[in-house]
Amino acid sequence: MISIEKLESNLKSLNMTLFIWKLLSLASNVLSIVGYYMNIAILKHPKAYEKSGVTKEQIELLRRTMTPWFLVTILLALVFNAILVYLLFRNHRAVKNKDYISYWPYYLSLAFIILPIINQVLSGFSWFSTVLYLVQVVLIVFTYLKAKQLNEVG
Repeated sequence: MISIEKLESNLKSLNMTLFIWKLLSLASNVLSIVGYYMNIAILKHPKAYEKSGVTKEQIELLRRTMTPWFLVTILLALVFNAILVYLLFRNHRAVKNKDYISYWPYYLSLAFIILPIINQVLSGFSWFSTVLYLVQVVLIVFTYLKAKQLNEVG
């Protein structure tokens, strides 16, 4: 039988790892929005960028990738990550205060992984991204199981 203190400590560590991961994702989403609008600026003035060595083919490739779906995906990710950061913070506080730990952040995290996977299938496969998604899924499931175990014991 595992001690409640050790279980709480493990859950705090796992939950904090997910929290930091989602904070980094949130920062990445903000930078992606900035990059999107910088690329839109490039597309409005292609002659200026051609002088700096950017080819017409590169500008055309950029034009094809800057679709409304790209911005919608980034904005959805930003909103979901902000919600998950908030819920994970609440769970961290719940573990500290020995309250009931909600499973919602873990359910939503697993559901949220579907969007980037769909985006990856549509835009092109990457082994690195696949490995990151799998690591994230394992981390989320393991944290969920620890939270469930702590709720049952406590």
